[in-house]
Formats: sequence, C-alpha cells, structure tokens
Amino acid sequence: KESVGVITYFRWYDKKIKEIIKSDEQIDTEHINIYISVGSNENYLGKLNVKSNKKQLRSFVKPIEDDIIRMMNGEIDKSSAILYGPPGNSKTTCIRELAKKYGYDIKFVSFNKDLKNIDILQGMSYTRDKTFVVFEDFASVFDKRDVLHYENPSFTFDAILNSIDGIYNNYKNVMFFMTANDISKIDDSIKNRPSRMKHKIFVSNPNVQEINDILNDVSLSKKCVGMNVDEVYLVKETYLNMGAKYVNDNIETLVNRNLDVCQ
Repeated sequence: KESVGVITYFRWYDKKIKEIIKSDEQIDTEHINIYISVGSNENYLGKLNVKSNKKQLRSFVKPIEDDIIRMMNGEIDKSSAILYGPPGNSKTTCIRELAKKYGYDIKFVSFNKDLKNIDILQGMSYTRDKTFVVFEDFASVFDKRDVLHYENPSFTFDAILNSIDGIYNNYKNVMFFMTANDISKIDDSIKNRPSRMKHKIFVSNPNVQEINDILNDVSLSKKCVGMNVDEVYLVKETYLNMGAKYVNDNIETLVNRNLDVCQ
C-alpha cells in the first residue's frame, strides 16, 4: 500500500547500502595484515597498504610467483623458498612486495631462549590461510642445527622442521620464506629437501636493467653497476633531492659505497 515514491526510496537506500559495503570490502582488500609470532604468542602489528611505497619486483621472483598462482588456484597447498645472498638486496622487501601484489598476510617468526618446542609448534598451528610465513635472517639464529646466541635454549632445531612439515597445521595457501646472507649455515635437512624448501634463490646485486628499472636513467644506471639495491635507492633519493648534476659529479663516491653522501 506504500506509494511508488517510498518504494523507490527504499530500493535506492538498499542499493546504496550494498554499494557502501562493497566499497568497504574493496578498501579492506587494499591492506595486508602483519603479525609476529613468538612461540605460542602471536601479536598483530598492523596493516600495510598494498598501494603505498611500491617497489619494483626483481626477476628472480618468477618461480615464486608461479607457485603463488598455483596455490591461489588450489593446485597446491603450500610452497617455500630460501632467499640468500649479500645484504642490502631487498630479500625481505621482495617478500613484502609479493604479499602486497597477491594479497597475502605476513607472519614473521621470532625466537627467544625460553621458548619450548611445543610453543613454536603451537604458534605455527595458528597460521591462517593465505599467509607468508617468514623466518628472517635464519642463519643468525641457527648454524646448521646449533642454536646461536642463546645459552641453554629450551627449543631445538627439530621444532623448525616439524613446523614446516605441518605437524600441527594442515597448511592451505601458505608460503614459507627463509632469508639468509650465507646459505652454507642452513642445514641440509632444510635446504636440500624440496618438500621443506622448494626454491633456493641467490639474490645478487642488481644488473643494469634492474638498476634502470629503479633509476629510469640508462647512463646513470651503467655507472651504478656493483651497487646493491639499497644503495641504488639511495642514489635515486639523492637524484630526486639534489638533481642529476650533483649525482653525476659525485658518482665515484656513491659507487664506492660512501652512503653519507647519499644521506
């Protein structure tokens, strides 16, 4: 018995509400969540906007991207990669950029001497679907199977193996990452077992093309060969702040790693 005007209004209102909800969902998908896991305690660190401070993904991530797509399509449940090489080449940054590109949360795994194996396993059991699990700078915690820096630690290397194997979690759409400067310190039971770490990728200093992707200046890029990624971004920052002439006049100093000039 309502008038056409009232019915039209409520239809419009219903449509508007749906648009607002849809808009809010779209906004939410523009963020990924960051967590840190210390044993059975998982702390939420906050959201990361997927569109902010985007950096160029390097070519070495191609096999990782292939596996991410296969996971998203339901072809495989999990995958893994060790990224190793000299510091300053954005190993962790590449993980972050992949997470932003494909909408994965990131879970950093941390340790302390009071942790027990069961704590680590329980912490891993909380891993959500569509998550990157990151063991950052793994070789600084373990040398082969020996725990470093902690006197009489309560946890052992076996907890890591069991965590990756999924003893307490039937992982779905989960990618494991380890970063390390020196892969020789990572035990063979991890690096030589594809079921634990499928990809072993050496992350070198960028080549001319990768440098030019950052600087967008072919001549300057050729002069920056030998720099690591962090140094190239410092050159870019100097270029933007001080101009091309300043950078070219001081390029020898920059190439020789005098980062004070960049800063």
